[in-house]
Amino acid sequence: MRTARRRHLLDIDSFIAWEDEQPEKHQLVGGEVHAMVGGALAHAAITLNTAVALRNRLRRPCQVFVSDVKVRVDAAASVYYPDVVVSCAGQDMRGTVLRDPVLIVEVLSPGTAAFDRMKKRADYATLPSVRYVLLVETEERLVELDRREGEDWLRETVTGDGRLDFPDLGVSLDLDEIYGG
Repeated sequence: MRTARRRHLLDIDSFIAWEDEQPEKHQLVGGEVHAMVGGALAHAAITLNTAVALRNRLRRPCQVFVSDVKVRVDAAASVYYPDVVVSCAGQDMRGTVLRDPVLIVEVLSPGTAAFDRMKKRADYATLPSVRYVLLVETEERLVELDRREGEDWLRETVTGDGRLDFPDLGVSLDLDEIYGG
């Protein structure tokens, strides 16, 4: 006899209230809770390099946040922890959730790369404030930059000694800065 597994779906507000009380991080994906695991050393180094390079260049009101800040994606019934996120809306620093990011960076791990490329990238694109989604490989010097141009999204792949331009933010980054160290 087969038994059906019951799925218990949470709404975003219930998830955020619950997750803020948990000792470990979780993401909400389409209403389902998923535990998060730690990353490798290369992942951590690339995340830090990217955040520092952005922080050194951005002007107020733009702020850079790393992996402890949630991004709420209502259209996908999801809440994610991007590796790096930039918001220029001026933040109430008492919260844990961003609703209006401009730039989202996901550093890819072998186990999450397909999910980040397909589901997360599409979900982030539903946020009207998002201008850029950056996917950074850890196994090779390769970065995919999705840029919103009006209603369209343009994808650029940058490798080697390439440079990433974020005109809406007045910032450029060299891959050497992201992969340095």
